[in-house]
Amino acid sequence: VTRTAATRAPMVLLDTRTPGGMLLAGCGEEPESQLFKRINSGGARDDTSSASSSTPSSSSSLVNEGEAYAVTMHVAGLLRSGLKPRDIAVQSPYAAQGRLIR
Repeated sequence: VTRTAATRAPMVLLDTRTPGGMLLAGCGEEPESQLFKRINSGGARDDTSSASSSTPSSSSSLVNEGEAYAVTMHVAGLLRSGLKPRDIAVQSPYAAQGRLIR
């Protein structure tokens, strides 16, 4: 494993909410069902990357595309550094966010 700041950290906490409660730019939250409606209608947010389509859910669990993108890029960097997938864990308090990241 190549030693980098990311691989030396035993845990990284990514919080896209500021101490004042505001979300960082590009990190808007929306219900999972709204994300699928937007994807199926061809609409995309201007401030986030497009999510990949999958089976719609009636869940009210929240998704945050900007945060999912940041997590995905961090994990990709860990994998490029030589970490094995079995040595990486991602947790989210929202089931829909976990589905989006997967």
